[in-house]
Amino acid sequence: MRPSRSHIPALDGLRGLAALFVLFGHFPAIEHFTVLRRAFTWFDSAALGVDVFFALSGFLITRIILADKAADAFGLRTFYLRRALRIMPIYYLTILVVGFLITWEHAGWSALYLGNFTFAFDPAQHPLRHVWSLAVEEHFYLVWPLVLAKVSVRTARRLAFPVLPGLAIGLAAI
Repeated sequence: MRPSRSHIPALDGLRGLAALFVLFGHFPAIEHFTVLRRAFTWFDSAALGVDVFFALSGFLITRIILADKAADAFGLRTFYLRRALRIMPIYYLTILVVGFLITWEHAGWSALYLGNFTFAFDPAQHPLRHVWSLAVEEHFYLVWPLVLAKVSVRTARRLAFPVLPGLAIGLAAI
């Protein structure tokens, strides 16, 4: 049985704002709305939205793992199965639809969750270009749960809160 975790409604609002930032950063029709365009081009709203999604994802996944570990209910197999069932069906459906209707270029690398590397070296517009962020998230999902699985809850909490943000800031600076 999974331990209960309290829902944090404010995070839904933050997720909604992040989605709007990403949309406004990529939506060309917003050019007709001068005030909105100025507001969302004053800073890179799309990048900020993606960063907020990454931070929320890291926080929520860490919170789930720590709660499961505290209840002695954490298992890597179950964790990875839940992630796969949540993300992979729509992800691979998207790749197939783009492949059949538009192009198969980069479909293989995207299917292997290597879109972040592929599109970093190919600046051309592409209908699968957005999968880079899912690839980054999947890489996080592959590594971070393994780290947390090998340590006690107490050590995991010590790692999660000071180390993870410091690591993120350091990597962003690089």
